[in-house]
Amino acid sequence: MSISFLPYVFNSERGRWDFPDASDRDPESFELNVSNANGADLLLVIGLDPDVERAPLPIEHFSSLVTAALRRHLGRRSPH
Repeated sequence: MSISFLPYVFNSERGRWDFPDASDRDPESFELNVSNANGADLLLVIGLDPDVERAPLPIEHFSSLVTAALRRHLGRRSPH
């Protein structure tokens, strides 16, 4: 399993999600990729099922999932 986190911009003229133009010039700054157990663990921590394929999430929704996960783990040591 490989999970990529990429910023998409909704193109209302085409009715689809596209990569921002800047990602073509500097792709390393626009992608986070995690694999296998690391990817599954990350999705579980933020409250997403790793076995379900999904459409892009709005950044506000993703940000709220990450914020909630961080708040749940404040004051706790990393398990690794």
